[in-house]
Parts: sequence; structure tokens; C-alpha cells
Amino acid sequence: MHRCIICLGSNYQCKEHLGRARRMLSEAFPQIRFAAERLTSPYGLSNPSPFSNQVALIDTPFEEQKVYGICKTIEAACGRLPEDKKQEIVRIDIDLLRIDDKIRKEEDFNRFYVQHSLKELIPLVDDNLSNK
Repeated sequence: MHRCIICLGSNYQCKEHLGRARRMLSEAFPQIRFAAERLTSPYGLSNPSPFSNQVALIDTPFEEQKVYGICKTIEAACGRLPEDKKQEIVRIDIDLLRIDDKIRKEEDFNRFYVQHSLKELIPLVDDNLSNK
């Protein structure tokens, strides 16, 4: 089994896109656990729309590339379009931040809201999730 930490984010019709992504992720990963949604300011964008972000923990037999592929398939199914990037519209972004002991996106993994969300999830699993 592999333990994965993913982060979902949206700055456009957040409730709709996060809800759909959560349903699809729950179908693909029945053992998924979600932290609460958190509103954050955009990083590196001029679009001032806040992001709704949510961290999730997955225990899965799937290897890294399979988990990554499922996340990207769900993004596409939720309407993520390459042309939206120019307008800084993020319908849904699903990032695989960590798998087992391998951090894939260190800057994102260390963001305050991710670490705060992990503290919420830790009582549900163990104390080895965060860098702290």
C-alpha cells in the first residue's frame, strides 16, 4: 500500500468543481479522507479570485504514475482546459504532493494551509505525514 497526500484547488465555481472532484476521487480511492476546505489567496497569479483548497490523504495499492494519471483524468473530466490558464481560471487542480516518503512538490507541500490540513488528518492516521 502507498500513502499519498493530494491537494485540490479551484478559483472558479469552486463548490461545483471541488464537489465533483471529491466524488470522483472517492470512487477511484475508496479509502480517501478529506480535510476541511480552506480559502487562500492566489499564489503567483494576477487574478485576485481566492482559491478554495482541500487536502486529502489516500491509502492505495496504486503506484505513483497511476495515482498521478487518475488525478489528471479527473481534472479533465471536471472541465480543466488549457486555454483557461491564460485567463488564470482554475476550475480544478489536483496535485500529488507526496507519496510514501517522497515529496513531489515541496513548495506546495510546505504551504501553511497544507500543513494545517495535515494536522487535521493526523489524528485519523499517524504522526508521520508532515515535515514538522
